[in-house]
Amino acid sequence: MNHRNRESRDQTRHRGCTSGCSSRLSGLVLLVLLAWLLGPSILTAYARWLIVQDTVERADAVVALSGGEGERLHASINLYNQGKASRLLLVGPAIPLLKVYTDNDSLTMGEIRRRIAVRHGVPSDSAIVSLGATSTWEEAQTTLMEARARGWRSITVVTDPFHTRRARATFHKTFHEQPIRIAVYHTPLEHSSSNPRKWWTRERDLMAVMTETVKMVFYAYHHHVYPWS
Repeated sequence: MNHRNRESRDQTRHRGCTSGCSSRLSGLVLLVLLAWLLGPSILTAYARWLIVQDTVERADAVVALSGGEGERLHASINLYNQGKASRLLLVGPAIPLLKVYTDNDSLTMGEIRRRIAVRHGVPSDSAIVSLGATSTWEEAQTTLMEARARGWRSITVVTDPFHTRRARATFHKTFHEQPIRIAVYHTPLEHSSSNPRKWWTRERDLMAVMTETVKMVFYAYHHHVYPWS
């Protein structure tokens, strides 16, 4: 009698397990199917969320952040030549190029960018180089120092599309309660090397998006800079 009861209970548990396992398997298949169908849309939406831009009005200065492959400088020069700013501020590290060969007798990237700007129409006395910053946070501090010293009341910050959300949040944090208007600008996507569509299929865009994701977490924890700011 007890043997038959145990067999009955085992069969009941087996049927329950089979039913539960089938439900979980069906749920997993559905989840994979949804990820396959919606994944590209979600990934593209996330990349587009990283990209923000403000209305660009005439400013006292346009600030070209360091980094990138020349796109930031090119966009900054274009804004200046369109009459959107009275000054061009170039910020970034003070490290000489090819230092291992030239010791400290080499030009910095900031000076090279200034010469390029002058060659493309920016008057020499309107192209300002302020070096020493090695991060977006430090670039915002440098910009604030220059703005205070020169009495600027409006600034346009130029960077790459995927960097705009963190850059804007960083500058808003740094310039909080300052009587200085901040706007963030990037090259239009149709002319930019950054592309949010299928970004995960291209190494450059993949690295840019993943880097921004990690840095946003770091900035939120270390500097209390939040991407929705």
